[in-house]
Order: sequence, then structure tokens, then C-alpha cells
Amino acid sequence: MNAYRPRSFEARLSKFDPARRDANGAFRGDDWTSFADIGKPFDGVLLTLAAYERVESAYVDTLVAMLAETGIRMLRVEGLERPRAAGRDRIRAGEQLSLRELPGVLRRVLRDELWCRFENDRAHVHVGWDFLTYVGLPREPRDALRLAADCGLFVERMASPHG
Repeated sequence: MNAYRPRSFEARLSKFDPARRDANGAFRGDDWTSFADIGKPFDGVLLTLAAYERVESAYVDTLVAMLAETGIRMLRVEGLERPRAAGRDRIRAGEQLSLRELPGVLRRVLRDELWCRFENDRAHVHVGWDFLTYVGLPREPRDALRLAADCGLFVERMASPHG
């Protein structure tokens, strides 16, 4: 693992509106938090696969845009847990992923098929519980922040608890 270097931009990417959090930061709403929630009702609306995939794609597209905008081209798989040994889809700890390869693995992490951190000496992407995702970058990705907002995602400045 490369030595940690402070990132000038660290944030949490989330589908949960910060205005709906209590004084301790807990979200106060009825909303889904996992791929396993597909088919369950939230605020009286059934979560469909299509609705889930729209949010999942918003996360993936925003994260890839953030990385690309700040010059990050490769991230390494670290801390791999629960890998599925499925033929050529096997993920290995230490594997370098390009921005073209990252989306497929990131979707598997978001779907709780496996867990890992994506890191290099300049950046990181950490997916936590309840679809809370943390990113550290060498600089603020202004265009990607607009994309996040356009996709209905929220970006809150904070460090990753998984680093």
C-alpha cells in the first residue's frame, strides 16, 4: 500500500438529503439503503430495479467523473472482503483498475456482493454502509459536483471513516 497523502478534497457522496438528518447526523426518513431492498416499499413507493439502477448509475457516473476530472486514471483494490470466485469476474486484492474497469466492480460493491476500498497515493473511493460513499481527491472536482447535484446526490465535506 502506498503511503497516505492528505487529499485536498474529501467528501461523502450520498443520496440522503443532509437537511433530513438529526443533530447527531442520523438520517430521519424512510428510504432504501441496499440492493436487497428492491421490492420493498419506502414512503409508500415500491423500490423497483429500475429505480435502484438509476441511483446506482448516478453514484458510479459521478465518482468516475470526479476521478477523471482530477486526473486519476487508476485505483488499486485494497482490503478485499467476500470476493465471489466467478470465473473471469474474480477480483484480486492489489489489482489496478482503470476508470473503464472501475464501474463494474464499484457496482458489485454497492450491491454488497463484495467489499473493498479503491485507492492510490493521490485518491480513494470507499463505499460504506447504507450507500454512503467517501471520496478523497487531489483537488475539488467542480464539474463533477454539478453532475452530482443534477443526479440528486449530495456531497458533504468530510473524511472517510474507512481510511
